[in-house]
Amino acid sequence: MKRICIVFIILLFFPYFNMFVWTPSEPDAMSSQASALATETSSASASPYYLEAIGADDTAAVLDGCPVKETVIAVIDTGAELSHEDLADSLWINEAERNGTDNVDDDGNGYIDDIYGVDFINNVPTPVPNDSSAPLRYETPEDDSNTSHGTHVSGIIGMNPDNAVGYAGVGYHTKIMILKAGNYKNSFSFANATKAVQYAVANGADVINMSFGSYNENETFAEELEKASTSCLLVAAAGNDGKSSSNSKMYPASYPYVIGVMAGNTTYGCWTSSNFVDSSPAPYDILCPGESILSTTRYNSYAEKSGTSMASPMAAGSAAVIMGFLEANRTYTSREDLLSDTKKYLLMSDSVYTYTADSGL
Repeated sequence: MKRICIVFIILLFFPYFNMFVWTPSEPDAMSSQASALATETSSASASPYYLEAIGADDTAAVLDGCPVKETVIAVIDTGAELSHEDLADSLWINEAERNGTDNVDDDGNGYIDDIYGVDFINNVPTPVPNDSSAPLRYETPEDDSNTSHGTHVSGIIGMNPDNAVGYAGVGYHTKIMILKAGNYKNSFSFANATKAVQYAVANGADVINMSFGSYNENETFAEELEKASTSCLLVAAAGNDGKSSSNSKMYPASYPYVIGVMAGNTTYGCWTSSNFVDSSPAPYDILCPGESILSTTRYNSYAEKSGTSMASPMAAGSAAVIMGFLEANRTYTSREDLLSDTKKYLLMSDSVYTYTADSGL
């Protein structure tokens, strides 16, 4: 009976266990600001190859009828086109603010009218502009990036598979919390990124995706991330400069409490421009498809882009699904144990059956 249960659980998890794992044995594979990590590429193709590449093309069918807890992924980026036909139904919603009073902090979290998240780039104190203690009314976190960076990243997770338009994201039973910390030039300040992390934690995010990075560290941001790692799974892009980890490290992807994601190409190798691992301990953890990734863009459209910015939400969305399944089917006495198991199964490689059987799941 135990063996049957093990096999059953493996079959349920299998869609998210095909991601490529990069290890130290496979080395070939901003001053005060961080930058988005994506490059422009061609127009949209017929269907996204990456769903099959990571084994997520039939997730809904595999998990149909199985309990999966809805999870929330905070996407810290340049915002998103909230009205996009393939994103609108996947947005996290702050119900207290949506059903509350305009220009009032209905849920008492320090932010006014933060229905879908927060735009940390634009804010106006209200109702008393000269009162420094007044709550801040932030704008809706709409994407104004000149490359649709945040909209594209959000779509990789949240494209709705159940509507009659567009494509499917990897985030089965997930909602995306939109936190705009990057400006229209795809530049992120550490101060805004820190605020976004604090908001994500305080408002119940399960996973935080960060498709940006810098070769310089910021102590305040790093400390906030380490605190956040006790309640959220942190995922970040490794960078697009083709640099080895022995040459330089991208942050926050290199922190030990963050899952660093490198970009794979369409033939299951390492994408030419992705930063990669050639040192031990490895600062980056996983290799996911990042070349020619089809997703949503502004103006209700779609396009392919390449970069570790695209690989990171692939891992974040997969982690959220695994977390949702684990939480719905196992009893955890601590958040730490749930996060630990989620990371373990996300990074699992080789024989799924052997690993799962040995783990005692």
